[in-house]
Amino acid sequence: DLLLPESGFQWEEKIYRKDIKEYKKFQQFLEIIAGTSDPAFKYAIGTVLDIDTFLTWTFGVILSGNFHQGNGANLVFYQNPETGKFEPVYFDALLSELSYPISVDYHRIVNRVFQINSYKKRFEEIAWNYVSDIKNLENDLEYYDNEAEKIMPDIYQDAMKIQTSYEAKEQIRREREVYKKNFLLLRSILEEKRELEFIFADETYPL
Repeated sequence: DLLLPESGFQWEEKIYRKDIKEYKKFQQFLEIIAGTSDPAFKYAIGTVLDIDTFLTWTFGVILSGNFHQGNGANLVFYQNPETGKFEPVYFDALLSELSYPISVDYHRIVNRVFQINSYKKRFEEIAWNYVSDIKNLENDLEYYDNEAEKIMPDIYQDAMKIQTSYEAKEQIRREREVYKKNFLLLRSILEEKRELEFIFADETYPL
């Protein structure tokens, strides 16, 4: 579990340990995530995490259908030198069909942030602002198709790939449909209810 204070050593390769001041800031970040009560977390999280960037990142993750970046793996944070706050970096996305209600139990920060009503509402505004405009879906699919067209020649020419060219082409087709389905599912729910339902982790804080 990477989002625990005692897991700070697992981030060593991503942190300049010689900069003790910066390392302590990250340790403080982990402590706030897992080691604070709900009132203390609500007060402190916005002092170390760029909330707007985080909510936008979370929307991209949910649109992908899963938290492939979660408590156990693939997490990347950037500390913005201008604000001093941490920002999540989108990395190693994995497209899958979105289940509803949306489970956020595999990402402790999302799990805690979304239990703060003002942040949950802000997230729903971000999501609705995007999915309410069907032109965004059209643009996304156009971008997807253009990128797929660019890489297909390399896929065909790669004689060492694990998948066959046919399998790779089918995966590109399937994942395009997954993205479209996820977008339309969020659009449908928010159009009807203007809010989303989440499944939270069975955790009591501080851990």
